[in-house]
Amino acid sequence: MLSVVLAVAFLQGCASPIAKDGRIKHEQYEIEVSGLDWIEIAYYPSEANTEIPHTCFLSIYGSGEIVFRTGKSPRLTNSFSSDTEHPDWNHYFSDRMHMSTKEIQEIYQYFIDEGIVAKNPVAVSKQVSGNPSIRVAANIGRRKINMFTDNKYLVELTEEALENFSHVIRQSSATGNKDFL
Repeated sequence: MLSVVLAVAFLQGCASPIAKDGRIKHEQYEIEVSGLDWIEIAYYPSEANTEIPHTCFLSIYGSGEIVFRTGKSPRLTNSFSSDTEHPDWNHYFSDRMHMSTKEIQEIYQYFIDEGIVAKNPVAVSKQVSGNPSIRVAANIGRRKINMFTDNKYLVELTEEALENFSHVIRQSSATGNKDFL
């Protein structure tokens, strides 16, 4: 009997994490921002991307703070790195901005509406492809999120958020391997 139920669910499309329009099947709900809410996004550009040549990290906190980081330094992926002899140690660029609670709520709602809270998050995860992709860890509205995806809708939304830090991305790109203190 269980196999019949599973087969029917699979044939109805419940097993696929992607809807017919290409969006991730997801929970949708109205967000009420708390200071305890947060989103951490790592954006991995495609190798052919000349506008965003390095991995970017975007942290969006319910308190209104947004922190952006990019570069080639080992400090980007490991805050406790002590490899000061690494040739790209100083290739680290960051910026931050502050927004109102209402603005943060709108940002969170955009990500929720685009599928950040997937109904089947395990199935959304996939291996690295040639496409730009994102890794998301978050706690929004008491929902814990952990996903890795190249879903074009979530990637495009992330790229739109990164546009706010284009000046830092350009600075990172222009410096190449030079060390800046």
